[in-house]
Amino acid sequence: MAISILLSIAATLWLYSIYTSLGFLVCHALKLSFKSSLLSILISFTIGFGLVGNIVMLLAFLQWSTPRILIALLIVLTIISISQVKESFFHTIKLTRAFLTHLKNSSKWIALPMIIVIGGYGARGLLPPTGFDGIMYHLSTAKLYLEHGGFFDIYFNGQSDFPMLTEIHFMLGLALGNDIICKSLSFMLGVFSLGAIAHLYNQLSTGKGTLLCCLIFCTTTPIIANMSNCDVDIPQALWTILSLCVLDCYFNNKRTSLLVVSGFFAGMALQTKIFGVFVIPLLIIRVVLEDNKSINLLAKTKVLLFLMPVPLLMGLPWYIKSYIYNGTVLSITKYSSNPGMPTPMGIECINQFSYWIYNSLVRMISAPWTFSLFPSQHRGNTLGPLLLAVLPFLFFLKKPPKIIIFLVLMSVYLLQVLVMEMLFIQVGSSIRYSLVLLFWGIPLVVWTIEHLNQHKKTQRMLYVFVFISVFLGTILFIKRYHKEWIAHITFQSRDSYYHAILPEYPVIAKINQLDDDKVVIPIYNYSDYLLSKPYITAHRRYASRKDILEDFKSKNIRYIFANNKLDIKDNRGVFPEIPEKQCLFTKNEYYLYLIPDSLFFEVCQ
Repeated sequence: MAISILLSIAATLWLYSIYTSLGFLVCHALKLSFKSSLLSILISFTIGFGLVGNIVMLLAFLQWSTPRILIALLIVLTIISISQVKESFFHTIKLTRAFLTHLKNSSKWIALPMIIVIGGYGARGLLPPTGFDGIMYHLSTAKLYLEHGGFFDIYFNGQSDFPMLTEIHFMLGLALGNDIICKSLSFMLGVFSLGAIAHLYNQLSTGKGTLLCCLIFCTTTPIIANMSNCDVDIPQALWTILSLCVLDCYFNNKRTSLLVVSGFFAGMALQTKIFGVFVIPLLIIRVVLEDNKSINLLAKTKVLLFLMPVPLLMGLPWYIKSYIYNGTVLSITKYSSNPGMPTPMGIECINQFSYWIYNSLVRMISAPWTFSLFPSQHRGNTLGPLLLAVLPFLFFLKKPPKIIIFLVLMSVYLLQVLVMEMLFIQVGSSIRYSLVLLFWGIPLVVWTIEHLNQHKKTQRMLYVFVFISVFLGTILFIKRYHKEWIAHITFQSRDSYYHAILPEYPVIAKINQLDDDKVVIPIYNYSDYLLSKPYITAHRRYASRKDILEDFKSKNIRYIFANNKLDIKDNRGVFPEIPEKQCLFTKNEYYLYLIPDSLFFEVCQ
């Protein structure tokens, strides 16, 4: 695996060079320049990332996204952007030196954990993908599209119905023959998120809290779970934030090209995840909040009319794709009319509407509390207690306009998440959908503590609280990924690493050894990406034994990849029992079954 790691580092640096150099080329064409090297790199990288992603998307629509074509595209883009490599290198070195200087001048209580977590995330980015969503959705769809040479109807994987700008870039890593590149790209996007956090803090303060902001961000549970993990939530949050940052730049110098860039970044958010649409209200609110002395009402209207079509048009191809394949972009589940529906705290409701109103109000009021402390949300992540503990002290401080803007944008985004949860999901949304809140909230936390100078005891208490939070987050990070550290230290092979991390991998390895042309159906298993044999993931309910056998026969399915939940009584309404199936292999309560050909004679009778 050492050679794969070295090659992934080289390939990731190549992609980084293409993205940033291409971005600088566009910035020069638009006559855009930025005083800060940090902002220059952030904007140039994002422009390049978005352009390359949309080019590959077009190739996928044309059925031209084969490995050879994608590699040829990267070579052509390298030639086109080579004139800007020097400038990209200059800004990168300048930023690296600035980071090391900050690290050297910081307290050891900040510098040491920062080295640990950044080094740890980087190390995770140099291992094969194992994350749940990555190998079930993001990489599996990218792999299928690459093998097919473009988009097609992956009816058995719901993720294929969604926008997937990030997965398009994973296709580049897979085209280069190394999926570790996908993990390295995820780490790179995490590093750029730290750059965005630093930029937002610098908008608020000239203090020395930049590294502390980054450290807090790295040690929150949603980031620990998602950074360097082939997920799409961090990229969606990053593009949302950068779109608003570029809009701020427009208000400073009124260059129309900045509106195009801001809209382009917002479009990237829409292309990354369906919840990227939340950026649209944020842009509108940000324009409305701008001081009327800087820009009058008529000018604000013109800005919105110019800005809004860009992201909407960029998101449109993905939804056209969903329509073509008869997919559903959003699923709305109505409340049951069952009068026995449970109500909170035993309160009897007159009807379902009153319950919905009551439940909605309770969720809105309690959102800061539940999102911060209780792991009742999907997958048990929370934003952590710091926002809830520190931000109330803002009310006792004199707040500059930028603070007010941050707070309003946070409130609008949280409201959108709550509305989405109440109208569409209704069972508790994932904290991952709210990562944008951390980008504003963490700089506000550090700024608040820094400005409590007249309340030294309170300030010290809050610094201790931050230290405890960061310390526990660092310990959690180290413990959660201890098998990854062992893999690096012991120089494990790829196969040994997967055996250590994924309990289902022995069965996957057995499936990949099958040399016939039969199809396998994974049921209650989510490691589709690792299967090299043709598969169709279980995606529908079967009404009867005859129904399931007819479907299996029509699709040439002869193998079942299942765990110990397959034959439990509660699942027989979904997957009728087939007692005649033969167990070919089992390990760690995962099973490979063979469906005998003789059973399919029943279908013919």
